[in-house]
Amino acid sequence: DPDPVVREAAAHAALMSVPPPDEAGPGLYKLLGDPVGAVRAEAVNAIGPLVARGVAPAGALAAMGKAMSDSESAVRASAALALGHVGDLPEAVALQLMARLDPAVESSAEVRANAVSALSRAPKSDALKNALRTALHDADESVHTRALATTGHAGLRDEEMLKLVLSRTGAQTAKGLRLTAIGCLNDLQWKRDDVVSTLERLSLDPDEDIREAASFALKQVQAGTP
Repeated sequence: DPDPVVREAAAHAALMSVPPPDEAGPGLYKLLGDPVGAVRAEAVNAIGPLVARGVAPAGALAAMGKAMSDSESAVRASAALALGHVGDLPEAVALQLMARLDPAVESSAEVRANAVSALSRAPKSDALKNALRTALHDADESVHTRALATTGHAGLRDEEMLKLVLSRTGAQTAKGLRLTAIGCLNDLQWKRDDVVSTLERLSLDPDEDIREAASFALKQVQAGTP
């Protein structure tokens, strides 16, 4: 349709269908290259579930990765969000997400936060560890909070990253960030003296939510591996 509002509405309608119909794939794939940013943003969101089901046109996943370099931050944010739900990521797409974690490259905290969340399904590599270290030091709380969660979800055991995770468990840290750090330790299940002692301390914390989360994580860690 020549009207971009109609094209945007069509992509949004496909997204709102549960699940999006398989036959919408070719049209959505075409809209990934639309000249209007709002249309591209809707299209990349809508085509993600088709990629996850393996029914999207060939090249759709690569096009989603390419959208991480779109000129409009709304498209990049939508692409990163959608990539977090397509399943295991190929290395090339993971690298496109990692490139957006540098604040000098990506000024939008929303894009950086969505990108770091999507990396939980990226191949484990030194590049992934370096990217997550960058995100763990991000000045934006939403970015480094999601980096903590991704570190745990990806099962990345790394000495330097663990120090950062443990440093986020102190009473001087915001409660939400502390809980995310405890969740990361729970996911890692890394049976180490420093992890165990930290969780034992936290199981006596004045805050009930912290105590409960730490006590649960402590059980998982003690049943984990060195």
